[in-house]
Amino acid sequence: MREIERIELRADDTEVEREYIEIYPVAWHPLERKDVDAIFQQRSHTGIKEITVYVHIAFCPELCSWCGFNKTSFRESVYEEYVRSVLTEIEYCRDHPDLEGRLVTAIYIGGGTGSMLSTHDLDRILSVVKSVFPVTENCEITIESHPNTLSAEKLIGYAGLGVNRLSIGTQSFTDRKLKAIGRSNTAATNEQVIANAYAAGIKNLSIDLMYRVPNETIDELEHDLSKVKEYNPPNVSCYSLIVEGTPFERALPSLPSVDEESQMFSLIRESLTGFGYSQWSLADFCHPGGMTKYNLNYWRAPQTLLIGFGAGAHTHYFGGHSWSNDYSVDAYIKSINEKRFAGVLGQSVPTEELMRKYLVLGMHCLSLETAPFKRLFGQELTEVFSDELKSLAESEWIKIENESIEVTKLGEFYLQNIAQKFYSDECRTKVQPWSMGLRAMRNIDHVPMPSKTQS
Repeated sequence: MREIERIELRADDTEVEREYIEIYPVAWHPLERKDVDAIFQQRSHTGIKEITVYVHIAFCPELCSWCGFNKTSFRESVYEEYVRSVLTEIEYCRDHPDLEGRLVTAIYIGGGTGSMLSTHDLDRILSVVKSVFPVTENCEITIESHPNTLSAEKLIGYAGLGVNRLSIGTQSFTDRKLKAIGRSNTAATNEQVIANAYAAGIKNLSIDLMYRVPNETIDELEHDLSKVKEYNPPNVSCYSLIVEGTPFERALPSLPSVDEESQMFSLIRESLTGFGYSQWSLADFCHPGGMTKYNLNYWRAPQTLLIGFGAGAHTHYFGGHSWSNDYSVDAYIKSINEKRFAGVLGQSVPTEELMRKYLVLGMHCLSLETAPFKRLFGQELTEVFSDELKSLAESEWIKIENESIEVTKLGEFYLQNIAQKFYSDECRTKVQPWSMGLRAMRNIDHVPMPSKTQS
C-alpha cells in the first residue's frame, strides 16, 4: 500500500467539534405575531442581489438512523396533501419586498429525498416557483436523490422539466459498506443510475461518498475512489460518518479511529486531486468550472438570500430573518390549511450577525475574500474580527494573505471550531436548530399569516 500523507493534530489535544454548522445565527425563539409581520414587510440587506430557493421533500424510501435531516416514511395520501401545502406556502411569497431587484440563481429540491417527487409534481412546484420568483434563464435546478427512486424514465422526465443537476446519494460502491450503514441501494444500482442520468442528458452530477464507516478498510475506500475516476462526475462530496447525537450512536459498531479517519481523508484528497479534481470545501471536490451554484450560494461569502419551503425547511435569510418550519409533516400541512405561517422558531438577522455569518459559513469553503465584506458592510473584515483572526492564526488553523483568509490543512480538521470562533455571545451557547428537531417545536403555536398574503 502506498504511503499516505498524515495530518498531525495539535499537541494540546484540542477537541474536534463535530456539530455540523449549516446555519447562523442560531439564537432562535418561538416566532410571534410581530416576527411574522416583519418577515413579510422587511427587505433584507440591499447589497445582496441573488436568491436561492430550497424545497424540502420530507419523505424517504428508507429512514437511515445516522441521518439527522428531517424525514418520514412515504404515505401516498399525506404526500399529495404535502405537495399542495408546499405550493400554497410558495404562493405566500408573491410580491414580497425581497423580490425587487433580485434574481433566483439556484433551486434545490432536497430532503428527505427530493426524488420522491413524481415528474408531474415536480412540474407543479417548479411552475409555481417561476411564477412567484424572478428566476434566471440559466438557473441551476438540482434534485437530491436516493438511487432506488430513480428510474430511467423518471430521469428523462426530470431533464425535460429543466433539471440540470442531480445529487445522488450513492454513499459507496461497496455493498458491505452500504449494508453497514443500513442502505438498501446496491453498488450495481448506483452505477446504473449514474449511467441513466448521463443518458438522460443530465451531465452535471454530484455523487456522495461516505467514509469512517464501521470496520471500513483502506482497500474499500480505494475501490470507491476508483469508481469516481471511472464515472468522472463533475462534483464529489465526501462525508465522514457522523453518528454523535443520532440513533446509530446507541448501537455503535466499531468505527475507524481518529487517526484512521485522518488517513482516509488524506487518501481521498490525494486521489481526487490526482484525478483532476480541486477541493473547494472540506467535503466537496470538483472539476474546473464544476462548482455547484447552490452550494456556492449557500456557503461562499457573501451568502445569498435563501428561503426554504416544506416541513423542517430552514430559511437562512429572507425578510430580514432566519427561521425553521415545523418539522412535523402533519403539523406543517395543518398550519398551511389553517392559513398559518409554517415557521415556528427563528430570529431577526441584524447587520452584526450578517457580518458574522459571512465568516461562520464562508469558512466552509476553506478560503474567503475580504474585499466583498468591505463593499457590503463598509468596514474592513480584518479590523472588525481582528482578535478572532489573530487567535486562529496563532493556532495555525488559518493564514491571512493579502485580501484572502485560507484554512490550513491542520485547520480543516477543526473547521467547525473555526466557525464557532466567530459566534456572537448570544449564539455561543446555542446548538444548530436541526439538533433541536421536533423536541423544540412541540406545543409551539403557529402564527396566522398576515392578511395581505392570504388573498
